[in-house]
Amino acid sequence: MTRIASGEHPEHAVNYWLAVLEKSIPCPKIRDLIFWQDLSPEAVVAQARTYKPMQL
Repeated sequence: MTRIASGEHPEHAVNYWLAVLEKSIPCPKIRDLIFWQDLSPEAVVAQARTYKPMQL
């Protein structure tokens, strides 16, 4: 999480890490939590894990 948000790594590496994270935690707003919220990495994961897909 820290590597993704730091802005110090090449775009292809960040995209890879985001893809791995999105497969691990299927929260559709994980990118927003990382880049637009002022949350610690632990808080991002905790909040993303609370996501429950809507049952149709």
